Amino acid sequence: MGFVRIVLINMKINLDRIAISLSAFCALHCVILALVAGILPLFFGLGQHGHGVHDFLFHQVMLILILPISLPALWFGYRKHRRLRPILVSVFGLLLLLIVSIFVDDLIHSGVLAVEYETSLTLAGGIIHAVGHWLNLKATAAAGCTKAAAA
Repeated sequence: MGFVRIVLINMKINLDRIAISLSAFCALHCVILALVAGILPLFFGLGQHGHGVHDFLFHQVMLILILPISLPALWFGYRKHRRLRPILVSVFGLLLLLIVSIFVDDLIHSGVLAVEYETSLTLAGGIIHAVGHWLNLKATAAAGCTKAAAA
């Protein structure tokens, strides 16, 4: 039973690491695309980040990958450490990503959001989400050490 428990704990911690990697990949995508669009303004007509089929599909696919990994990782971590801060931080980042990804065109057309801020908000959401998983990872590890020392 001890070996199975160790494998489950390692799997839960790895989910946080996968979620952090996905957030970093998304942020890297935003930065690289912005650089390419700045260097080559005629590059397939994608002068603005997020206003092409590629970017819409990329963000939707990333959200489809992030949600089923992030939510169990946060839940498993919370069950171990019982701290709300990692969950609140990560969920705030996820909500920012969801709002920008799903409603960006509506927000821009209604004048609520300027096109220039889309990339910044997406990057902020990804970074905040990754920080939440990092906090979850650290709290889970600390809870494991504390419980092991108390036993």
